Amino acid sequence: PLRRQTQLMTVDAAGGLPSVLPPPYGANGAISADGQWLAYTPHTRDARTWKRHCGGMATDIWLFNLRDNSARKITDWEGTDTLPMWQGDRIYYLSDAGPNHRLNIWSYDTGSRRHAQVTRFADYDVKWPSIGPGSAGEGEIVFQNGAALYLLDLKTGASHTVSVSIPGDRPTIRAHDVDAGKNLAGGDISSTGKRAVLEARGDIWTVPVS
Repeated sequence: PLRRQTQLMTVDAAGGLPSVLPPPYGANGAISADGQWLAYTPHTRDARTWKRHCGGMATDIWLFNLRDNSARKITDWEGTDTLPMWQGDRIYYLSDAGPNHRLNIWSYDTGSRRHAQVTRFADYDVKWPSIGPGSAGEGEIVFQNGAALYLLDLKTGASHTVSVSIPGDRPTIRAHDVDAGKNLAGGDISSTGKRAVLEARGDIWTVPVS
């Protein structure tokens, strides 16, 4: 009944048609490793440029039990709680509930139901986090903050910048000398036998025999 509202679906890793998950609406979703719980937001505004929004489009995170179809809301901050990610029994997510009201990574313990702030960036919002197992299987999150990428170790809670080098094409397109002798495509000898005419790299060259 709501226009332009998204739904969450699953699809087999081997391919096939998608299946709609039970929640009527959903945007950002993550399923626990045991397949029992879906953490999700009913809608999203993550790609919008709104700052510190506390109105009706502010997002909260819900837990939906895929076995008995029960649900409960696990965040109640008036601002933004979004992009849930599972690591064991914990859910990591973005929230601007901290004292600086910047988006940072928070955690929610599904056992104790306690929330905790993990990162504490004050100048820029944390954006677009993505979770992975890490080298030791204890979890890590890569995210953007300002103009830099960071990697957060979930075991220690420490994060560090990721050095990224993107080679450009400018060195290959600026003017430079090229040995045309390596790109000969055709040629002929003069009637006197003292000069040769050659084609290389789209140009015609005439050169003495010696």
